[in-house]
Amino acid sequence: MNRMLPASLHPCADSPCARPDPLRIRRTWTGQEGGAHLSAFHGRSSNHLGDVNVNVSYTSAGTLSNALLKPLNPARSVMLVVAFSLLTALAAQVAIPLPVVPITGQTFAVLLTGALLGSRLGALAMITYLIEGASGLPFFSGGRGGVAHLLWGPTAGYLWSYPAAAYVTGLLAERGWDRRFLTAAAAMALGSTLILAGGWAWLTRFMPPAEAARLGVVPFIVGDIIKIALAAAVLPSGWAILRHQHST
Repeated sequence: MNRMLPASLHPCADSPCARPDPLRIRRTWTGQEGGAHLSAFHGRSSNHLGDVNVNVSYTSAGTLSNALLKPLNPARSVMLVVAFSLLTALAAQVAIPLPVVPITGQTFAVLLTGALLGSRLGALAMITYLIEGASGLPFFSGGRGGVAHLLWGPTAGYLWSYPAAAYVTGLLAERGWDRRFLTAAAAMALGSTLILAGGWAWLTRFMPPAEAARLGVVPFIVGDIIKIALAAAVLPSGWAILRHQHST
């Protein structure tokens, strides 16, 4: 049977173990639900109650919209999907006419949608955009709309590639590629390549492959590089601002 020792005979009496060192409790959040863990480390004592330092880390928070709007519930997800489908429709109206396929701001909107919303919501936003345009709304380039333009128009190959491009860009963003300029640019370059490849493949139905590349790929390369550079600069800057706000 255990017996209680008098305080004077306790082995830790008058020793440092009876006087615990001041501890600072730091709570580090990994961004995953239930992924919080506590780590205690020795530090200087503080006059603040509990000396608790809460440091929120977004290294595993997924996309930038996830970090900003967490928790991303169904209502917010639907709002984001609709909002970015409308953003894509607006970007389609910024167009420079060309003989076959115009230069528009759609690529910029598609890649930014994927990077901000992630793979699933980004692809859903693009599918929503295609449905809106096919229903007759003037959401395609030049204010066009309707099923015929989506299925048989000269830009059909580009349009059908939007969900895949947004998905791939979002998938890479979810893996942290949007935290740095070079990796963000690489993710968007892959998405842009999918769009150009889809458009080129569609145009080869109506003209030789070399002619399709000359009319449907080459004119967009410089513009896509500029769009990618702008979008890739926005994402790391957003993460940096977010980290600064939560570190102060």
